[in-house]
Amino acid sequence: MIHSNEIAANLATRLKNEVFQKKSLTDSEFTSIALDIFAYQFRNIPLYRSYCEQVGRNLEQVTDWKDIPALPTEAFKRRDHPIAAQACQHHFLTSGTTGEIRGRHHFPELETYEHSIMGAWALLGLPSKAPFVFLSQGRADAPHSSLVHMMDTLDRHQPETNSCFLIDGDGNFQLDPLESFLKQHQPVCLFGTALAFLNLMEQNENSMHLPAGSSLIETGGYKGSGRDLEKVAFYQQLGEFFGIETERIWNEYSMTELSSQTYTQGLGQPHQSPPWLKVQILDPETRKPVPEGATGIIVLHDLANLHSCAAIETQDLGIYHDAHHFTLLGRDPGALPRGCSRASDQLLRS
Repeated sequence: MIHSNEIAANLATRLKNEVFQKKSLTDSEFTSIALDIFAYQFRNIPLYRSYCEQVGRNLEQVTDWKDIPALPTEAFKRRDHPIAAQACQHHFLTSGTTGEIRGRHHFPELETYEHSIMGAWALLGLPSKAPFVFLSQGRADAPHSSLVHMMDTLDRHQPETNSCFLIDGDGNFQLDPLESFLKQHQPVCLFGTALAFLNLMEQNENSMHLPAGSSLIETGGYKGSGRDLEKVAFYQQLGEFFGIETERIWNEYSMTELSSQTYTQGLGQPHQSPPWLKVQILDPETRKPVPEGATGIIVLHDLANLHSCAAIETQDLGIYHDAHHFTLLGRDPGALPRGCSRASDQLLRS
């Protein structure tokens, strides 16, 4: 009998060699590895197996990726039954206020996660040649932030560009590195949470026009911050403050419970996922997939989530376009505040 750790290692190798290197996957290719990952997780994560049985799904009944039960993100808050298929050395935490139970995403190794980050970055045409300027703390100051680890991964895989982090351990902006790029007229890719950008603009009266050819990537929302700003108005503020065209502003959508990210560029375009992440939008009442153009709860099937749960039901609403494109509408009004953007906001405003 093959040990579960050996199964996981074989699946990780398949992902790195057969999945993350491809520009597209056929539905049958996706289903094949999705079912193998589902079987591994069903057998090795007691809470997930129990959940599948409660919704009437077992290994024999699931024959397509669309039938794999999606675990609600709230399950990642369970301390008595962690969502982990084997012993893990690493974990990332969802954001939360003092006393609030935070979700925890466990990883026995981070190589698979990092391959997904870099693979999507290359496939989806994201900025890659300019230095990264992260409107964030570094990894040493935020070791359990999945977003900061993503930024650190991008930094380590592009060492020749002299990237930098602009927020210190006390939550203060340290803008000298950015101002140096501005003086040299060197294009940059400025990456941070939406609330970090708002704090920076509020704390500085003078605009900071980025050099020509620069890009900006924002992520996270405003839930729990007491702010409410439409995306069009937010992008207008960013454009005026940083002197950047809307078409050069990207939004990244993901969450701590996932290992992959989705992106959209400018305004009016849907988010796009890499080949190893597929999208379903479920009707909140019937729990069935909605047709193209309809609205519902976003469910994401992320093959890179090998060591936890590959099928995740979010607390976000979206419009379905196809298995790799959706329009993000925002949080379900009944959902609890959460997200890396709120953590950054609390840090910077404290």
